[in-house]
Amino acid sequence: KQTITIEAGANRVLDVPFIAPEKGIFKIAVQISQSGKTLERDLASFGAWPKPVSAPRADSFFGHHVHSWSEGMTAQAARLGLAWNRGHNMLQHTWWPRVQPEPDTWNWNYGAHRERMQRHKMHVLGQLFGTPYWAAAGGALPRQEGDAAYPYGARPNLEAFRKYVFETVKAFPEIRYWEVWNEPEVSMFWNGSPEEFAELCRVGYEAIKAANPKAVVMNAGYTQSAWKWHEETAKFGALRHTDA
Repeated sequence: KQTITIEAGANRVLDVPFIAPEKGIFKIAVQISQSGKTLERDLASFGAWPKPVSAPRADSFFGHHVHSWSEGMTAQAARLGLAWNRGHNMLQHTWWPRVQPEPDTWNWNYGAHRERMQRHKMHVLGQLFGTPYWAAAGGALPRQEGDAAYPYGARPNLEAFRKYVFETVKAFPEIRYWEVWNEPEVSMFWNGSPEEFAELCRVGYEAIKAANPKAVVMNAGYTQSAWKWHEETAKFGALRHTDA
C-alpha cells in the first residue's frame, strides 16, 4: 500500500513495482479520500502464473477458442500451456465463407492467424463450417459482408461442400485433425435434419480423406442438451464417417 496526496486538478503517475507472492488472481484498487469521505474503486485485475518448463505437448487435450486476431491473447494462451486452438469463432481461417466467398474465388489470406498458431506451437482443430450465401441447397441467400457476419447454417449443395472441404484440407497440411461443422442441433448453425447432417458427414469424411488420408476426422462438437438429436444422426450413419 502507498499513500499519496494530490491537489485538485493535478496529475501524477505512480509506479508500484512488486513481485506476486504466489500464482493466482490479483486485484488493484484505489481509495480516494476527500472531506472525510472515502471511495474505493477497482482499477484492474491480473493473473500470475509460473513460466512453463516445456512447450505444450502434442497429445495434450487442453485447448480453447483463442482470440487469434490478438497477438497478446495468443501469447498468453501459450504461456498458460494451451496446446490446441479450435477453429471456431476465434480462429476462422478454415470456414467456408472465409476461404470461398464466391464460387470461383479462393481466399487463403489468413496468414497472420496461421503464422501465429505455428509460432506459438499451438495445434489447430480445423473446422469445416458455414454455408456461403451462394452455396445453399435451396438457392442463393442474401449476401453476407465481412468477417463479423456469422455464417449461414443452411444445408449446402453437397458437391460444392465436397470441393470446399477437399481444397481447404489440401491447403492446410499442418492441420491433421478436422471437425465437420459445429453443434448441428442448434438451428442457427444447421437447419437441416439429422439424416441430412449424416449425409454431410459422409461427404465431408470422403473429401477429407481424399485430400489427406492421414487426417483424423471428428463430428461436429455436439452439446449434451440435445442428445436425442445426436442419436438420430448416429442412426442415419454419421458416426460411421468419423475417426474420433
